Amino acid sequence: MSAEAGSGQPAAERHGPARGSGLSAAVTKPPSHAERGGNAGEHPRAAAAQHRVRAALARVPTWLWALAFYLVLATMTIGWFAISHLGSVCACDGGSDPAIFMWSMSWFPHAIAHGLNPFYTHEQWAPTGVNLAQAPMMPVAALAMAPVTALYGPIVSYNVVSILSPALAAFTAYLLCRRLVKRELPALVGGFLFGFSSYEFAQLLGHLPLVFICLIPVMVHLALRRVDREISRTAYLLSMALVLVLQLGLSTEWLAECVMLGMLMLVVARFLAPQPQRGRILGLIGETIAAGLIAIVVGSPFLYYAAISEGFLPGSSTLSNTFGLDLANLIFPTVTTWLGHHDFVTLSTKFTAEDKAETDGYLSIAIIIAFSIWFFSEGRRSVLGKMLAIVITISIVMALGAHLHVAGIETVALPYNWLKNIPVFDNIVPSRIVLFAVLAIAIGVSAWLAKPGGHVAARWLLVAAGIVMVFPNVDAYLFGQPVHNPRFFATNLYRRYLTRNENVLVLPYGHYDISTLWQAETGFYFRLPEGYVLGMIPPAFEKQPGVVEMVRGHPPPAPVLAAFIRRHDVGDVVVDPTVAERWPRVLARIGLHGQSVGGVILYPVSAAKR
Repeated sequence: MSAEAGSGQPAAERHGPARGSGLSAAVTKPPSHAERGGNAGEHPRAAAAQHRVRAALARVPTWLWALAFYLVLATMTIGWFAISHLGSVCACDGGSDPAIFMWSMSWFPHAIAHGLNPFYTHEQWAPTGVNLAQAPMMPVAALAMAPVTALYGPIVSYNVVSILSPALAAFTAYLLCRRLVKRELPALVGGFLFGFSSYEFAQLLGHLPLVFICLIPVMVHLALRRVDREISRTAYLLSMALVLVLQLGLSTEWLAECVMLGMLMLVVARFLAPQPQRGRILGLIGETIAAGLIAIVVGSPFLYYAAISEGFLPGSSTLSNTFGLDLANLIFPTVTTWLGHHDFVTLSTKFTAEDKAETDGYLSIAIIIAFSIWFFSEGRRSVLGKMLAIVITISIVMALGAHLHVAGIETVALPYNWLKNIPVFDNIVPSRIVLFAVLAIAIGVSAWLAKPGGHVAARWLLVAAGIVMVFPNVDAYLFGQPVHNPRFFATNLYRRYLTRNENVLVLPYGHYDISTLWQAETGFYFRLPEGYVLGMIPPAFEKQPGVVEMVRGHPPPAPVLAAFIRRHDVGDVVVDPTVAERWPRVLARIGLHGQSVGGVILYPVSAAKR
């Protein structure tokens, strides 16, 4: 092709009007003012502006478009009901579990600002206090959201983290898939299958620390970059140590599982990789251990309170059966899935003790078929395919728990049965381990879509069907519950009736109310002789008469309740009228009389304080 032909200009413009050609002359003749429709400079300026816009868009990195897509999708799904009422509607199914993490959003900035120990609080279970390092707290997210919490409150921070979680998880999975399959659209699909999985939306019902999973693909990505010598040893040590510390501050459960499975897969990779790379992988194992040691040193204050100060938190071997993944859950949708959740509701309620948040293993038959075709056609011959198959096998077998359950029926014992009494394993909810299989399948499906040639349209149609099948159900009763936040606590009304730092008994007791949120809303203005930030009763309280009854939702005899109020120097009792039940009658028997104030019933214990 000649230089002239590639210049992008018509020949007539380069050389002037062609002689003897009226047509050429007419084409190159400047248009009249009337033909231009007005200002002679209008069209050139518009064209220049359009060119600048196109040039600016061309400079936007592809990954930024992917991130924007995931953020919009997250806003339109998990944030659909909460986005216009961030301070009063929760992107969750309500209840006391989300209140724990709203409390966490306020506690860590408050503790640091006031020079308090952030890992131990006396604001709950006062005066004994509770070890927060053994509770499902999120100090990293709380500190990152501190400005939002200070300006708009913990409910807004909770909603922002909820909306960001699937988007960021999808984005980091997309980056990992893009690295492995070298194609943008297949990687975008892989990111969606991970970040917007059934696992993610089941846990988004109320388990905030378990949905911030974006660092898991990052760990794998860092390891691959180090094996390929794209980053130095120092950069890998510092980066991996940082990621491990951040994961420690988001979810200790996920950190433990990532470390165990990650080290196992590094050993497996040592034997599966081609001979030239085996030495690198052996070195990577040592470097990863070194990064872990750095993370232990940096996170040692947290780890001390989590595992040493009061002993390692005992678990329960019943978790492995009660919350094992039901095998039918892999192919039948649950309430958190848009397509088919009504049709299979009778079956899905048999999964995982009817706990919606733990029925998180749905993959869909279309996605399972797509991955299987890729694996048996070509994946099984590659190191990547073998590694993914091993991850899926381990993940699903462990997720099934101590015994195989099919449609709620317990059958044979499984390998987890041998581990259920071992420390760490007795604290893990098995069904959640399926997340590793979700990531592996997302990578395999993106690799299948990226395969050149063959039946491209058929591949995309099958995966598109799978996307529709796993698309989340975003009904309001799941992800748009109004937060029960009475005006008494949501405004400054409490200051007229309560004394700063006094002990306030909120009834119903423990997890039957959301007093954790109400305490956070007031900036920890009062203390609670109860709590629900840790799923157990502190030993000092467990031995006290009436406490176990109250934790189980039953008012104790009036004399026992009166003794509890005296023992803990309770200044005021607050009853939630929406779930008051028998509490007002019991309080009346000990001589306390309530008044309705700002959406609660307030019982002053000592009028002399006023």
